[in-house]
Amino acid sequence: MKYRASLTRDGMENPSVAAYGSIPDDFTDLVLAGDDHTARWTVVLAESTMTFQRTFAESQTEAARSDTLHPGKQVPTSLPGTMYCSDPAYVSGDSDTACVWFDDTYVITVRAVGKDPKLLASVIERIHQGTER
Repeated sequence: MKYRASLTRDGMENPSVAAYGSIPDDFTDLVLAGDDHTARWTVVLAESTMTFQRTFAESQTEAARSDTLHPGKQVPTSLPGTMYCSDPAYVSGDSDTACVWFDDTYVITVRAVGKDPKLLASVIERIHQGTER
């Protein structure tokens, strides 16, 4: 519940959160709910607001001024709207990687540990297109 509350505070409305997915050619010995369908990433779907867009822009500015935070990089996408992903220069095997896409109506975020931001960006595109399995 705390996570959803922070998403709402940041301007996302009606956020839905899920952990799922499998990555081709990725092996893990972890199990989820007693089977081998291990959660590979966390997805948030929400309605976008002006508050979210302002808060996101402010967080990017703050990260750019920080010595310890790293701003996301805007990346090209086939989707309408804007997508930012973690800068690959700062992604390591144990760091949290994220991509966020938004327009004036919706927000989709995908987070994982140590995954290539390009992979997460493609997950967002498939979610938006309704083709993610």
